[in-house]
Parts: sequence; structure tokens; C-alpha cells
Amino acid sequence: MKRPTILCLSVLAALAGQMLPKSMPLAVAKGEAVSSQITWTNNYSQTLKYAASKKKWVLVDVYTDWCHWCKRLDADVYAEPKAAKFINTSFVCMKANAEKGDGQMVAQKFGVRGFPCTLILSPDGKLKGQINGYSPPGEFCQKLSSIVQGK
Repeated sequence: MKRPTILCLSVLAALAGQMLPKSMPLAVAKGEAVSSQITWTNNYSQTLKYAASKKKWVLVDVYTDWCHWCKRLDADVYAEPKAAKFINTSFVCMKANAEKGDGQMVAQKFGVRGFPCTLILSPDGKLKGQINGYSPPGEFCQKLSSIVQGK
């Protein structure tokens, strides 16, 4: 009877190891949903400082835990390899839970009223554009490109 139990535990441990992200985000609040494809932060001031030092735009994903379309954005867009590569290359990324921590301040500062809301900030922290709601990966990346190019 002990062998099947040990075998089951071994299989579960192996599967759990495969599901862990390959690299940990810079800073992630306990309990936050994080895509394993994109490196996310959760501290607004540190994100802006880092973006300014790298001269990169900032993508802020404002979400809530209960938002279905926020979860779809995570699963369909942020986890899609081409979209993730484009986003990681072009942006410093922050997850902002509109109901907790720095996310509350970010949502209030930029007047976010619906979710998901993707804010695009210049390296100096000025709002350059936003994407309200869900879009599939290709359309989402096109919208990001248009904002960065000033269209």
C-alpha cells in the first residue's frame, strides 16, 4: 500500500515543479495572479524608478481578483509567447490590484473605473494611453504599439 502513495506523491511533486515559473518577478504581493511569461512588479515608485533608469515605457495592468476578463487577459495575452516577448522587450510591467496596496493608489490616480485597464506610462511616469477591457493578443499588441508611437 505504501508504494502507490509514494508514487502518487512523486508524480505530484514533479508536476508541481514543472508549473513553477522559471524566474521570479521583481516583487509580487502574496496571493496575486502572475503570468510566468512576463516579469511583473507591484510597487509603483520602484517601477517608475526602474523604468526611468532603463528608459523604458511602463505597462500597468490594473485588475481585481474577481474580474473574469482580467483573468482572460492573463491567460490569453500575457501568457502568449509572442505577446510576452514584445511586452517584456518594450515595457517595465506592473500588476496593480485596484483593491489592494499600491494598486488602489494607481487606480485612483489615473481614474480607473473598469477592469481590466492597461495603463501605458512614459519612462517619467506620465500617462500616454490606456486600453480598457480585454483584447486578443494581436490586437492588444497593436494597441500598445499605437500608444507608444503616439497614434
